[in-house]
Amino acid sequence: MRKLLLATLSCIGAISVNAQTVQLFFDDFESGGGSWSLNTGDEGCVSGTSGDNEWVINSVYAGGTFNSSICFPGNPVTVGATPGQPVGITSQNGNYLHILSQEAENGGVLNANYALADNQLCFFPSCNFMSMNSDINTIGMDNITIDFWWLNEGSVNGYGEVMVSLDGGTSWTTVNSGMYGQGTWTQSTFTDPSWANQPTVRFAFKFMNDADQSLSGTDPAWSIDDVLVTGDTISCSDSFSSISATGCNSYTVPSGDETYTTPGTMTVNDTIPNATGCDSIMTINLTINSVDTSVVNNLDGSATAQSASGTFQWLYCDSAYTAISGATSATYNATSTGGYAVEVTENGCVDTSACTTIQIGGLGEFESSEFNVFPNPNQGSFSIDLSGLKGNQKLMIIDTKGAIVYTETVPSGGVLHYDLTLEKGIYLIELVDQHRMIRRSRLVIK
Repeated sequence: MRKLLLATLSCIGAISVNAQTVQLFFDDFESGGGSWSLNTGDEGCVSGTSGDNEWVINSVYAGGTFNSSICFPGNPVTVGATPGQPVGITSQNGNYLHILSQEAENGGVLNANYALADNQLCFFPSCNFMSMNSDINTIGMDNITIDFWWLNEGSVNGYGEVMVSLDGGTSWTTVNSGMYGQGTWTQSTFTDPSWANQPTVRFAFKFMNDADQSLSGTDPAWSIDDVLVTGDTISCSDSFSSISATGCNSYTVPSGDETYTTPGTMTVNDTIPNATGCDSIMTINLTINSVDTSVVNNLDGSATAQSASGTFQWLYCDSAYTAISGATSATYNATSTGGYAVEVTENGCVDTSACTTIQIGGLGEFESSEFNVFPNPNQGSFSIDLSGLKGNQKLMIIDTKGAIVYTETVPSGGVLHYDLTLEKGIYLIELVDQHRMIRRSRLVIK
């Protein structure tokens, strides 16, 4: 368990930052338009590709002739070429987004063309919708602008619309309507103050195909390329502050970028966005207090917490870390074999040790006479006589904290010699045979 105290702000300063234009979104459709949802049912439009027209992305500009299968079956229909793109477009004559007649598509003509609604004689009045499928965040920005290239000869009843949503695509508002009468590529730009400082902005394009008894609409159909959304960072001020903070064992700065674990007092810096979208730069006078949760297993049925200044509460690990009544001393003498931990309160912090297994009776109860360690004590050079055992043995040397510091599989029937670098202290040598018979002996390093 750890607790954290963050003190109050002690001083604040500020410095102005000039606005700059940044790109928030761009798509030239060369990657296939993965940022868009095409042919959705929004705004009451045709959902999917079951209507007379649909939105597609391809790089087809050549027209062609196909046989009509709806109004005048068997009669040829000729579609002119889509005009080539000017140099200003990023990937000139590459992929572009456009409306395509289903009848033309069935006939193998795939450039920008549309089936004109004619008061439901052959083609029905309808609309086709497509929109961004993720939000643009304009928090901290103004002068939000959408810029794109387009063409659409169309007609008064076959026109394009630009739409915007400020709630992630739940509802839509028309930005511009009646985009038609443009047979060559041109560039348009739209902006609105309401788009600024919004977390969930999306843009969409809609093709309206109303009834037109005069059949006066002409290709090329509504086509779009190089969609660019930009915004200006709002002129704001960086803020400066100085705070004091205390951490128990560790401290993570408010931004989450850094975590400090070294005990002591230090000065660190952190930066997070402030209310205006600029930087809040903090100088943190940091103190990290440590909690010593180390425990020594005395191998005599007891364990001792090593904290010199803490207070203690021993816990029974095998029963969901239940507190043991009255067990509040540095040393705990167990009444039964099991796993035990100690909760240490030190320097205003609380933390819990790892569990250690305390064996009632210590080594004396289990120490084996079937193998011998000599000399003992020693300084790391010793021998183990296994001449009284049979079969392979898994040998482990375990420290008082329960950590295995050395292990190997060894044969019985002889004497093993070791020269190990071990810290001074008491260790447990444990042998486990193929029948899982356990034999133990004490090793003392001086």
